[in-house]
Amino acid sequence: MKTRVGLAFLLIVPLLTANAQKFATDPLVSHIFTADPSAHVFNGRIYIYPSHDIESNTAEDDEGGHFDMKDYHVLSMDLVGGKVTDHGVALDIKNIPWAGRQLWAPDAAYANNTYYLYFPAKDKDGVFHIGVATAKNPEGPFVAEKKPIPGSYSIDPCVFRDDDGSFYMYFGGIWGGQLQWWDDNKYNAKGALRKADEEAVLPRIAKLSKDMKSFHDEVREITIVDGNQKRFTEKQNDKRFFEAAWMHKYKGKYYFSYSTGDTHNICYAMGDSPYGPFVYKGVLLKPVAGWTNHHSIIEFKGKWYLFYHDVQLSGKTHLRNVKVTELTYNDDGTIQTLSSFAEDVVGDRGLKDYYKDYFPIGVAVSPRALLHDDAPLIRREFNSLTPENAMKMGPIHPKEQEYFWADADSIVAFAQRNKMRVRGHTLCWHNQTPSWMFVDAKGDTVSKEVLLQRLKDHITTVVSRYKGKVYAWDVVNEAVSDAPGERYRKSAWYKICGEEFITKAFQYAHQADPDAQLFYNDYNEIDPVKREKIFKLVTGLKQAGVPIHGVGLQGHWAITEPSAEQLDATLSRFAGAGLKIQITELDISVYPKEHNARPKTAQDNNTEFTSDKEQKQAETYRMCFELFRKYGQSLSGVTFWNISDRGSWLDNFPVRGRKDYPLLFDQNLKRKSAYGKVVSF
Repeated sequence: MKTRVGLAFLLIVPLLTANAQKFATDPLVSHIFTADPSAHVFNGRIYIYPSHDIESNTAEDDEGGHFDMKDYHVLSMDLVGGKVTDHGVALDIKNIPWAGRQLWAPDAAYANNTYYLYFPAKDKDGVFHIGVATAKNPEGPFVAEKKPIPGSYSIDPCVFRDDDGSFYMYFGGIWGGQLQWWDDNKYNAKGALRKADEEAVLPRIAKLSKDMKSFHDEVREITIVDGNQKRFTEKQNDKRFFEAAWMHKYKGKYYFSYSTGDTHNICYAMGDSPYGPFVYKGVLLKPVAGWTNHHSIIEFKGKWYLFYHDVQLSGKTHLRNVKVTELTYNDDGTIQTLSSFAEDVVGDRGLKDYYKDYFPIGVAVSPRALLHDDAPLIRREFNSLTPENAMKMGPIHPKEQEYFWADADSIVAFAQRNKMRVRGHTLCWHNQTPSWMFVDAKGDTVSKEVLLQRLKDHITTVVSRYKGKVYAWDVVNEAVSDAPGERYRKSAWYKICGEEFITKAFQYAHQADPDAQLFYNDYNEIDPVKREKIFKLVTGLKQAGVPIHGVGLQGHWAITEPSAEQLDATLSRFAGAGLKIQITELDISVYPKEHNARPKTAQDNNTEFTSDKEQKQAETYRMCFELFRKYGQSLSGVTFWNISDRGSWLDNFPVRGRKDYPLLFDQNLKRKSAYGKVVSF
């Protein structure tokens, strides 16, 4: 029997309805209960070998008697997120001559033109051993050997194929898994669990013979140590081995991962040999809903995936459902910690909470956003606000004798009510300077002296009004030229005042509020040529004694740039200037980066936010924030330019009317995949 099922739920369970937002990912199947997923890639397709949970009415106990599974199903899919096929019963306990009860977590392997299914079961005397069954197809049906593998015991086999073609079996589990009953591979029914200060029981390994049905050599222990080469004691139960061994290899290193059982973590350790020793590195998967935590790790089409289970569908410990999520490695080979709960990625915690030990997380807002359903999201996620337009010279000072304070005041008031910081943006910008600033009553261009006095009046008035309420200002914005061989933009400010207007603007702002942090702000900062122009400007100001405190890097990027190398070089360069760095206008377009506006073409009508765009954007955000954390000593703030994909300036640049999706929240204010990448560290 084959059953084709999708990711949509086929089982309607009250728990699921009540907690629809609780979980980060959905079950792969819901027409049966599945657990302990061992995933493999055979013939270009993912095959999953899970336990098959059932409602057995067996009383719950510490030995796991209520996990009374009686057969195995095999699941498969040709891509992650696609249709899942249930191939039906692959092996039934009735067809295993030596087994008495409890078919627990299995695994599979391929060798000798044969597929092997490895499984633990209790024999007729209630002792766990590991059996093997064979088939000509990855989905079975499998035919079990008449006896368990000689010398095998306990539970949770994981069969790993090394690069040289050798196969190794990792196994073991304490408590109900009975590993504590075996010392020196000898059975002792009176074997006891270790005391708190005793060294914890270790998992086991054995190399498989070429027939894949027996051990090539004796079973031996696997040593897991901390960073000081010390073994864990039983009381270190948040790190010591409990069950659910898995082995995979990445860039020449061996990764041994396992469950800590009663503390419910999936942890991992790294080594240079399949036999270990393995040095503990950290938590791979935080506790899931339910008591048990079990997993497997595979590479598929250039990406790495973690398969695991929880109890989303049932709410019962012994009725579980398998899931999958993407795995991310850091540059040093360590793995980013994952959570199965959306409240680690959804809920009361926000970006500001994840980054509280690094830097404030801000967002550019309009007054309108603070009155609608954006407001709860803003309060939850951010601890810094930037008025998107309300403090720019044009909107706030439209006429020489007229200021419009209402919009800016409302944003500052919202920030104060919610204990948020405010970044002022921007005191002097050529693109938002009202025309009256440059001409006299006759319409003639004013002198340098008049223009600088007007600049002083404007900055003094605005900064003084918000003194003590705005902690930082973008004083001058985009004064550096993009043109090769040209240092400064030939704006009206520059044509009338030369570069002196930059120095004066900082001096005026400092006089109005000596405690405010003052920034120069610009874009295209990852370009080496422009980067050096900006660097020379800000370091020159600092050396001249001008009160400048930092440089704002706007961060209007895309899925095609910057590269990690470009961004690292940029942050490194400015960190060396001895000034604060802030990312002031962050967004990441889902289209290739273009620097100039252009007309819309037929190709621009394809504006669907595809999974490919989503994945590329998520990876770019991950890379950016990884580097932001790296330079956390110099980086003093990150601000997103707009709240969600409901609206962004990129909807009209570089192509007017082309919908973009550059932020962490979608048009329904839900967190996107990129959000998870930003907070997973």
